[in-house]
Amino acid sequence: MVVRRNPDGGIVGYRWDRQKWNVNQKITLSNGGPAAGKFGFIAQNADGRFYGTVDGEIHEYRWYGSDPYTFLYVGPVGILNETATAR
Repeated sequence: MVVRRNPDGGIVGYRWDRQKWNVNQKITLSNGGPAAGKFGFIAQNADGRFYGTVDGEIHEYRWYGSDPYTFLYVGPVGILNETATAR
């Protein structure tokens, strides 16, 4: 699965099914999280985790096992460095 961010901040999925690429597939965000789903930046890893920034915060999602186009909200990701403060 490859996730692409559209210019409007929405996301779509591309998935290889061993015969062809399924492109521009709608991704459903479930289990809460930012309602708009309009991301400034996105990233993903091989462990089935997807990260996106919304309003300056990083949010984590995980793939839903039986539906690769549904991401379940895990929660906000806390980042601390010398310019950030803990919540």
